[in-house]
Amino acid sequence: MKVLQFLILVFSIFGVSSITKAQACCPSTIRLYVFDEKGKSFSDAQVKIRGRNADYNSQTNAYSISSLGGCDVAYQVSLEVNANGFEKFEKIVEVNSGFFSYELRLKPKSSKKSPIFEELSTLKGIVKDQSGGVIPNTVVVLTDAKGNRFEKLTNENGHFAFEVKSGNYFLEFIGTAGFKTKKYEKFELAKGYKYLDVVLEIKPCDDCGVWVGTGVEENKKP
Repeated sequence: MKVLQFLILVFSIFGVSSITKAQACCPSTIRLYVFDEKGKSFSDAQVKIRGRNADYNSQTNAYSISSLGGCDVAYQVSLEVNANGFEKFEKIVEVNSGFFSYELRLKPKSSKKSPIFEELSTLKGIVKDQSGGVIPNTVVVLTDAKGNRFEKLTNENGHFAFEVKSGNYFLEFIGTAGFKTKKYEKFELAKGYKYLDVVLEIKPCDDCGVWVGTGVEENKKP
């Protein structure tokens, strides 16, 4: 009986360990945009995510780090931000595997206002033709209810990406010559990650001239 209990204990320990390792194989990426109260971005703030120093990317103007989390299992991540002249910001957020983007407006030490922290909506996708080929240089436009316009261009692999505040948008894909424009009148973006696979149809050739021969030869006398 004692042997059986020992075997069950050993199996439980190694079984849980194996499950934990399997769950930890799913990567998650966290991106944080840091601003002052006037909307000016920081490039010299000290940002720690899950106890690790985050890297600043001058192209995106954001701090990011890739962590390991459980597959479809939520886990908590600590955010810590320090900047000269501003109060230290600390926050615990819950994430799982995937891409997560946040925006932070720091509180000046002399201000009575609270810091503003918000999770953004991340929209990523790919634009293809009807045969499955990718379409680069497609203009992708998001317009919010206030008329603010956000525009991106698909890369050589047909990919595009946005990080915006959640809400309803007018989404438009303006393809290169030969493709129809595709529109989404009311496109809802919730906080978190959303992927969109877009197929553009071929545009009819309206201005193509068609030559029609009569097949009749005229014999004219001199």
